[in-house]
Formats: sequence, structure tokens, C-alpha cells
Amino acid sequence: MLTIVVAVAAGSAVAGAAVTRYALSPLAEDDAPNALFVVSRGDSLGDVSRNLEDGGLVRSAWVVEWLARSRGLASSLHAGEFVLSPSQSPGEILDWIARGRVATYPVVLPEGFTLAQIAQRLASAELADREAFLALARDPETAAAMGVE
Repeated sequence: MLTIVVAVAAGSAVAGAAVTRYALSPLAEDDAPNALFVVSRGDSLGDVSRNLEDGGLVRSAWVVEWLARSRGLASSLHAGEFVLSPSQSPGEILDWIARGRVATYPVVLPEGFTLAQIAQRLASAELADREAFLALARDPETAAAMGVE
């Protein structure tokens, strides 16, 4: 009887390890296309986890939540746009978001450009609303908050 109990326990442990390994592995092969993933300001870990699963980037929102909590990352997730791939493991995806490795967009701003020309260049690249950018750029409180004197 003891042999059967030990065998069942060992079999359960092996099966559990296999399921965990599968859940923590990348969802797709290395050649999977990247996706733009957005974490909005105020999103909870649950929101981020569900959105990752819904976006086809991870197998299980629950596993992502468990992993984030076990690594102490639950309150360290950054808001922003992230270029992620289903060929990344859930751990890699969490690290990417926790480190704030947001998507970057190259823009050339020639020396001597006026504020209006910069606003137009950013609007043309669909990176900012022209009028909103100008309003923020001309606001002394915004400049002070960014350390500009």
C-alpha cells in the first residue's frame, strides 16, 4: 500500500513539474511576429496578465500573476508600449515590462527646428498630437516637473 502511495505521489510530482514547465515556456517558436502591447497607467497585475493572455502572448494569465508575485514584480510593472513576442517566455515578458523597456520611435529633429516644426514632425510621425504637444511644451509647470529651468 505504501508503495502505491509513493508511486502516485511521485507521478503527481512529475506531472506537476511538466505542466509548470509547459506553462512557463514560450507560447510560440522563435520566428513568431512581434506585437505592440500596451500597459496603461493604473493597470493592475491582473489586468496586465489577462491582456497578455488575450493578446496571444502567454498561455495563462494565472501563471503570469503567480510568476510576478513569486518574483516580487507585482507592483513593479511599468506603463507604456512594449514590443513583445509570443516566442518570449512569460518570465522574459514580465522582466521586460518590470524594467520599463518600452518601445522607442526614432525621430530626426534637425538643429534649429522651432517648437512648431518639432510639433509638426511628431504629429506627422503620429507620435503626438500637434496642439497637445505645443500646449505641454509651452507650459511652465510641465517644464519644471521635468527639471527644465
